[in-house]
Amino acid sequence: MGKKNLIITFWCQLGYIFVSFICRTVFTYVLGAEYLGINGLFSNVITILSFVELGLGNAMVYKLYKPIKDNDTNSIRIYISFYKHVYRIIMTIVFFVGLALAPFLDKLVSNSNVSTNIYLLYFLFLLDTVISYAYVFRKTIIIADQKNYIIESYTLSFNIAMNIIQMIIVAITHAYIPYLIVKIVFDLLCNVALDLRSVNDYPFLRNLDSSPKLSDEDKKEFYANIKGLFIEKMAAVSFSGTDNIFITMFYNVSMVGIVSQYTMILNAFNLLLTKVYGALTASIGKLNVEENSSFVENVFIKIYFTNALIYGLLFTGMANLLQVFVVDIWLNDDYFLGTIPILLMTAEVCIRGMHYPVFLVRSALGLFAQLRVVALFCAFLNIVLDFILGYFWGISGIIVATIVSRGIVYITDIFVVYKYGFKCSIKNFILIVLRCMINAVVIGWFAGYIIKLLPEFKGIIGFGLYIII
Repeated sequence: MGKKNLIITFWCQLGYIFVSFICRTVFTYVLGAEYLGINGLFSNVITILSFVELGLGNAMVYKLYKPIKDNDTNSIRIYISFYKHVYRIIMTIVFFVGLALAPFLDKLVSNSNVSTNIYLLYFLFLLDTVISYAYVFRKTIIIADQKNYIIESYTLSFNIAMNIIQMIIVAITHAYIPYLIVKIVFDLLCNVALDLRSVNDYPFLRNLDSSPKLSDEDKKEFYANIKGLFIEKMAAVSFSGTDNIFITMFYNVSMVGIVSQYTMILNAFNLLLTKVYGALTASIGKLNVEENSSFVENVFIKIYFTNALIYGLLFTGMANLLQVFVVDIWLNDDYFLGTIPILLMTAEVCIRGMHYPVFLVRSALGLFAQLRVVALFCAFLNIVLDFILGYFWGISGIIVATIVSRGIVYITDIFVVYKYGFKCSIKNFILIVLRCMINAVVIGWFAGYIIKLLPEFKGIIGFGLYIII
């Protein structure tokens, strides 16, 4: 089942990347960098609101592993019913906190030339976020039951249809609001379709109102995990949800649009890999129930170093060719950013990606509370460094702040997995990690040196020659 999850997830995500790239291209040429910047800025603001979710999904998936293995439908009903109740509360909180932030929008986008009412745009973003929590409680059992390929196939189908309609509407109307409305409608339809599929595959989840309540002991354990996940969620929001806000503060929304073109490509590759490895989370959780920690460690090491090899190649290619693609092939000189910011963005994405196997193993092992102090510290550290380094070094400083903060969490996370999960020494693992990182940097530098020695190639053919070399 894990292999099926991986294969289907890979092809679904690859298909989505292709279609969304075409949609992004149409969006860029029709609406321009200003609307790209608004899109990136409001996405960051909404990401900050997502901390309210508390990492509930990961905690719930972990709690379902054993009941599914034991075919304990009563316990599953209890957990899913509890999940439903909590998510209703989350939707309400996100909506009203989001509304409370609206009066401060004019201070963020005061230098924008966007003609559309920014408050209306923000409300549509907020509505889409609230809807994203609707009808999601039942699909948790699909993930925990190692059938994530079902979710991926449904999501791909709806996203492809959504992107096609968005492209047509933007090309015809040259308007951003219909683009957002289409996204809201399709996100809701996808959630409803997955909810119906969950009820069809697991009929015992049909009527949850009659389910028994979660016991006080289970609630206590659940809330203990949530505390750790809440702080970790704050850290994740700080890392990924504040950069565009600071770029807007120190530059303008157009610069957010320019930067977002590079991060979109990098994040597409990163999302493809994290989706693939994420499909293995339930399999690792099942192994933790059925096998000893030594066996799970061996599986983790294989996943980790396969991932490290892939990200080493990704760093080498993106560090040398990303700007060539964006400026010479895809867009134009208006989207030129500079070598140093691109190197730093590539390094940050690779560090984030190399950390993901550690995160998914820790989630599968149920180690949610052990990282909270470090995560809380790094969340505040990232915001402080964003302000200080962004003021002196601009975009490069903002990215460095994220790298430093993520790096601290990354190293601590490995120690948590080995100390509390595998219960063995981490020394050999650290040495191998350092060798991998050094090799990636050396190979990346060497590839860049070779490219500089070559004659300058132009156009798609030249870019293809660079890739081959």
